[in-house]
Amino acid sequence: MEGRISRALLSERLGISRAAVSSVTERLIEEKVLRVSGIGESRGGKPPVMLSIEPNAFHVIGIDIGSGTFLRGLRCNAAGGEVESAVLPFQNTFEDILEKSALLIRRLSRSSSEAGVAGVCAAVSGIVDRNGNEVRLSANFPLAGKQFADRLGKLCGYEILLENRSRVSAECERYFGAARGCADFLFVTAEKSIGSTLYSNGTLFQGRNGAAGEIRSIPVPAGEKVITLEKALDESRILQLCGNQYCSEQELFAGFEREEAQAVSICRELLDAAAGGIAAAVNLTDPELVILGGRFRAFGNRFLHEFQTRLDRLAPPVYGKRRTLYSSVGRDGALRGATLAALLKQTENMRFFSPCGTRFFRREDYKTKKKE
Repeated sequence: MEGRISRALLSERLGISRAAVSSVTERLIEEKVLRVSGIGESRGGKPPVMLSIEPNAFHVIGIDIGSGTFLRGLRCNAAGGEVESAVLPFQNTFEDILEKSALLIRRLSRSSSEAGVAGVCAAVSGIVDRNGNEVRLSANFPLAGKQFADRLGKLCGYEILLENRSRVSAECERYFGAARGCADFLFVTAEKSIGSTLYSNGTLFQGRNGAAGEIRSIPVPAGEKVITLEKALDESRILQLCGNQYCSEQELFAGFEREEAQAVSICRELLDAAAGGIAAAVNLTDPELVILGGRFRAFGNRFLHEFQTRLDRLAPPVYGKRRTLYSSVGRDGALRGATLAALLKQTENMRFFSPCGTRFFRREDYKTKKKE
């Protein structure tokens, strides 16, 4: 989160002694996981020595399964910096998703960098059993109950971590984006499916089976009908409403900004649906902040303003003002979030590093070490 930080501030944030912080950071510097990165500003005494992550201590790969007709992959360094990206078209069958995901990982793992790949995370559209590392339900992709992570790991040679797309997108916002510093927020993303994630008092709210936040099936008004929120905001449905007038969502919402009559009519129907469905979640959870991610960010400033007005009417704040913002990373949220999840997982596995910090365990090594 910080980029650079001093030992004194680490001690203050973690609530442990400076001697303990120095002991740990010196070891991590020797192992080439941390590095000295300059001198910071003085707070009244000697200017502090700043520490940061050594970018090439290790790399991670994230893949995004759930956005349109393309699988996307990203390789990042240990500091979160982008190293390389790749995109592949796919057919919506289990076999093709598995094959193309493995191809993406193999392609990204062949980078010319000397740093090894220490972890891989796949962000998927669906309910993920985090203990079993398995997709339990996926409405739009044939991934549920098929041991996707294990089979993908065998194809590419890495331990695969599975996470829900909405969850990792929200975590990305919490670390680096619109939710930074906010303990209570609702994140809603619109792609092929609708997903949402709730943080309450700084803690992810998961529910009994990890399915909390599934608002896709909430009934909402759509013209003279009542349909599910996911169907109401489906991109193909929106383009059908546009007829021959607009060829894309971007054109539609540009027309809305210009107050073109047909665009206004369509967008206000979408606003009623979006605000109606999300208000149900807001009334139950009372977040300080609502973040709209995925395709939402392309809907424009007027949509966001009118959405806030409708939401306040349907879910009036009890005290103070509730904020509504677009995601900082938009449609890249799940991909960036997947690499963040892989980074965070790797920090949990730091004990698997060799003393010199240069060996990175592949799938077979990981299972051996996990048993030990």
